[in-house]
Amino acid sequence: VTYPSKVLMEKQGCYRPPVDLVDLFLELAEKYGMKFFFGTYDSSRWQEEGCFQREFDLERAVIEEVYSTYGHRKAFGGWYVNHEISRKSPEIVKLMTAEGRFCKEVSGGLPVMISPYIDGAKNVSAFVSTLNKSNGASVDVHAKEWDEILSNLQGAVDIMAFQDGHCEFHELVDFMTVNKELA
Repeated sequence: VTYPSKVLMEKQGCYRPPVDLVDLFLELAEKYGMKFFFGTYDSSRWQEEGCFQREFDLERAVIEEVYSTYGHRKAFGGWYVNHEISRKSPEIVKLMTAEGRFCKEVSGGLPVMISPYIDGAKNVSAFVSTLNKSNGASVDVHAKEWDEILSNLQGAVDIMAFQDGHCEFHELVDFMTVNKELA
């Protein structure tokens, strides 16, 4: 963990870090006139076990702990919901929406950012030898699914920083154009 989280040490068995990196990053951000967005917690267990509510309860406790510890800092500028998504996945969209809204509620409306990715032909596992897949989302499918995803995330997310590199290079402009239009 990046800070000495009582919540994560007690509930997840995390070790106390030797340095409070969140404090260090906030100090540096203040020194250089930057804003710091705190990346929320993801146990990854909810995906394996399908326990959305338990994951959200843990994340709520972390968000409250972080904001009560660091929210007064000048550089604390918002939140980064670190669940990554590429396709229409109802449970993760529900989790991200709840988490984003809770971040805003706790912090008086500070902005929330996500960084989704494109499920294109280059979105392959690091554990396979192929460089492409045949079932990646087309630009049209991506547009349709993300229109629905963003409808659900409305009011919970302010900044969308799409990752690139998961589609064929010649498709990147089309995917980014769609993302800009949807946003």
